[in-house]
Amino acid sequence: MVSATSFSPNPHDEPELWVPPRLHGGARNVPVKHMLKTNGASVFDNRQVQHESELEQQVSAVIQARHGIVEVRSQFPKVAYVDPEGKLREHIFDYWARFESGFRLAIAVKYEREKAKLHPVFAGVQTIHRALFDDMRIMTERHATKDDFRNAKTILWSREFHDEGHVRTLLSELHGQSGSQIQFFQLYAPHVERTDRTIAIWRLIDLQVLKPVQRGRVNELTWFTINL
Repeated sequence: MVSATSFSPNPHDEPELWVPPRLHGGARNVPVKHMLKTNGASVFDNRQVQHESELEQQVSAVIQARHGIVEVRSQFPKVAYVDPEGKLREHIFDYWARFESGFRLAIAVKYEREKAKLHPVFAGVQTIHRALFDDMRIMTERHATKDDFRNAKTILWSREFHDEGHVRTLLSELHGQSGSQIQFFQLYAPHVERTDRTIAIWRLIDLQVLKPVQRGRVNELTWFTINL
């Protein structure tokens, strides 16, 4: 890690240009503050992604950290559906995600005990709105646990702050070990600063080179299968 006292900026370096994130472009805006809810926003690909509860915050992070997702939108899309009584109603999905393959997923967030409320929505969505997505999914606290959330936030951190040189060094150390298993702490090396190596490890988790053997909070005792 470079300390504040040892770092000397190069006067020839170009300053990094900060570009304000785009508005989320959803069908509605989440209120900035709410006494009973965890309202807020994050940024994915320089677009604002809003959340309106602790569960939505967890789901949002898990979606953003999912390998292969290239676009995330919040409070989108807005669809019309026919309820079981035959009445035309409207529903706004919490998230919409697009994968590298082009596949588009509309995501509704509910707690397990409440997810049955969404069944009429999924069953009654009008055909005209199905052009906005390829499939629909309900995500609950089972799909975005607190451990999943913490892992996702660390993956997103490594995605932003990793150094490609350190990642390449770790990859070269893993060369020829595909299919074997290794523990997190075994990836540390005396010649690499601990923080740099930790970020590189998480970057390889993001790239699915290191795949956790079991689901749960990743820590220094976690076992991985090497996937090269």
